[in-house]
Amino acid sequence: MVTVSSVSGHCANAHAILSRLVKALFGFALLPGAACKSHSLTGYPNTVMATIPVGGGPSDLALLPKGDFAYVANGAAQYVTAVNVEARTDVARITCVANPYMITVKPGGEFYVTSELDDAVAVIRTNDNAGVATVPVGMCPHRLCFRPDGAYCYTANQNSNTVSVIRTSDNVGDAPFSVQASANGAVHATCDHDSQTITRIGRT
Repeated sequence: MVTVSSVSGHCANAHAILSRLVKALFGFALLPGAACKSHSLTGYPNTVMATIPVGGGPSDLALLPKGDFAYVANGAAQYVTAVNVEARTDVARITCVANPYMITVKPGGEFYVTSELDDAVAVIRTNDNAGVATVPVGMCPHRLCFRPDGAYCYTANQNSNTVSVIRTSDNVGDAPFSVQASANGAVHATCDHDSQTITRIGRT
């Protein structure tokens, strides 16, 4: 038996994504609830349901909002794999940056993937699985996330100790050279001198 925990409240979006994935793999959606609960997937043993070849060194994956396609960052293979979740097969291999590492979907559908070797973030358009932009950021970018409205993407750059800010409307980025936190918890990222701006990250 496989047990899956669903979440609600401030994690409702995570619950919706998990529900779509479970439905695609097991045939039904998780029930919404006011509190965290466990759902028992009876009839499904603790075994691998399917194995999908995706390329060397898969390090991260993300789902489209509908849960019908997953995108996998394959660092060793040097490409991103698009996977049809229901068919359980790869449908595209997208070469965009060297050593794709972490990948996240922007509200609205595009995928952003970090490259530790290129010190950049690549943008993948999902309707034709094409790389449409490469944005220079700080050194060795790892995790990335989006503002809820999708207007900005933020990357954590491990080797430069910075956070980079990407404006997603035109995929223009700045690599700030310092990050300061205010007393109330808001974070201010100071961008480089070429942009002549200060970008505020955190509380509104």
